[in-house]
Amino acid sequence: MDKKTIIGLCFECKKCGKLFRVGTRGIEAIDKRIRKHVMDCGSTEFWPKNPPVGLTYKAEHGNKILVYKGGDVKKFCEKVKATVMETRDNMIPQLKLTEV
Repeated sequence: MDKKTIIGLCFECKKCGKLFRVGTRGIEAIDKRIRKHVMDCGSTEFWPKNPPVGLTYKAEHGNKILVYKGGDVKKFCEKVKATVMETRDNMIPQLKLTEV
């Protein structure tokens, strides 16, 4: 089977370690769960735990796009974090994977 979506991807709260899995309802559903957790826990850092190659982050209001091409996950997450700080925009994971 050739994986085309991020369904099954887990995001981890860096403060408490709680995992959030992307399901068939997509990014909107996990976004609601994470926003609620932010209010409860206070953490704003959620990094992908098991990112597939092709995981794409896109700026909510801009044209910045970052694609995970494999390798060091921490380095990729730091790049996403730096882009958020630079653009002052939310970087949103896309449900479909980008071919790399």
